[in-house]
Amino acid sequence: METSIVTVNVRKTAPNKYRLTGNSRTPQHLKQKEPKKDILELSNKKYTPKHLSPSKRKSKTNLATIPVILAAVLGMGKLSADSIRVLAPSYEAPSSYVETNPETTPFQEEQVTIPEYDTTFEIPVSTQSPSRQDYSSAAEDIEETDFEGASNNQVISVRESIVLSSPSPKMQEAQEMQETEATQEAQEAEETEEKTTEQPFQIELDDTMQYCVDKFLERYNRNINRYKYVEAKTGVAAELIGAIHFREGSNDFSTCLHNGAPLGTEVDGNIYYSWEDSAIAAINKIKKLYVPTYGDIETYYNFAEQYNGTGYRIYHNINSPYVWSGTDKYETGMYISDGSFDLYSKDTRPGVAVLLNALGLS
Repeated sequence: METSIVTVNVRKTAPNKYRLTGNSRTPQHLKQKEPKKDILELSNKKYTPKHLSPSKRKSKTNLATIPVILAAVLGMGKLSADSIRVLAPSYEAPSSYVETNPETTPFQEEQVTIPEYDTTFEIPVSTQSPSRQDYSSAAEDIEETDFEGASNNQVISVRESIVLSSPSPKMQEAQEMQETEATQEAQEAEETEEKTTEQPFQIELDDTMQYCVDKFLERYNRNINRYKYVEAKTGVAAELIGAIHFREGSNDFSTCLHNGAPLGTEVDGNIYYSWEDSAIAAINKIKKLYVPTYGDIETYYNFAEQYNGTGYRIYHNINSPYVWSGTDKYETGMYISDGSFDLYSKDTRPGVAVLLNALGLS
């Protein structure tokens, strides 16, 4: 046995205290300790808490099991190397489902063809198809043998066509009710149209009134441009202006439209020398009380009553002969002078309603 000699140099540094020198180890209690650094102030590093640092553990997921799981989900069973594409850069696939290939290493890539499976299908359903409760017996009595060799889509299509072509009793009843309601609405519309087109009054003319109507038509058509001029200035229909002119002055253009007074005389504080000026002034005066709607015959009647005065209706409860003379809406009673009413007197001239009817307005 050989003996080795180790030389130790001892230097006295303090009483009863010695420190080993040379190649010997410095005692732990004599080592100079470095000052501790705050972990949040480390130089050239950023502090990241442990719970936020990314994990360095390797994933425990075995990538080789993914094809097996997919096969189980799709109902394809176990797959061999001929039906899957194996990529194993960092692991070795289990031998239970990968065929042994001595020439293939875990770092090599092997590509194989994956069979295609059509997993999509369509079921055509009509948006107007009835519910199951409304299916007719024609669709329920179909035997399955009638569809041997046919696809599901074809069977469904045939059943749908039969159901739609053979509506149930409930659907037939609903269709009949709709047809009945449509027929009733059409009849009501026709009746309403007949009522609106039906004349609201009956004309009763004697020979004198008929002569007056004929004269009115002749004078109106001969001077229609003058009535149209006043219509353009006032917005009141020329036919209504002509009818009022007949009642006030027998369509004589030498009179004022206000009350039939001769032109050049004072009317309402003014003197008019042309019929057009007097007509425009008279029409605009009544428009302050009532404005007729162009084309609405009822408003024409109301405007004519306002023009002559509403005393018949307000004080005597009868229709104004100024409007309704010559119709079944007027019998007797009239003002024989201003402020003097006679119940037994009768207006023998046609009213505005009759004159407008002669012009085709009613």
